[in-house]
Amino acid sequence: MPSKSRSQQRLFGAVHRCQKTGKCSSPKIKKIADSISKKDAKDFAKTKHKGLPKKVKNKKGKFTEWLDKKEFSEGCDIKNYMFFSNLKVIKDKIEHLLSLDPYLIDAMLEDGHDWAREHLATSKDDVEEVYNWITSNL
Repeated sequence: MPSKSRSQQRLFGAVHRCQKTGKCSSPKIKKIADSISKKDAKDFAKTKHKGLPKKVKNKKGKFTEWLDKKEFSEGCDIKNYMFFSNLKVIKDKIEHLLSLDPYLIDAMLEDGHDWAREHLATSKDDVEEVYNWITSNL
């Protein structure tokens, strides 16, 4: 798969070099190199720069931008401020979990921590129920 930007191509060039030579320019590069296949790293790295933007901006929806900026507390202009505050906490925690090394998390789960898997499954069901109710009533 080709890189989407020059910045991404340079990053995966460093990852590919780390995988090939074992010389990693930073711990971040080493971590990425350990978590991606050599073929994928090479595919990203071999993308030509011509026509690529320097960097791809992260596209967020208007609601996500609003949610990120807004401070929710008693007395704010939103009557159900706790709903939005909880939604923001869930979003932030999920984004952080998704940024972690999936192999490390998998190993932790295999080490007798079924409760975490069960809690997430229950939470998914609850969030899905709220989502379905809201989107069906818009």
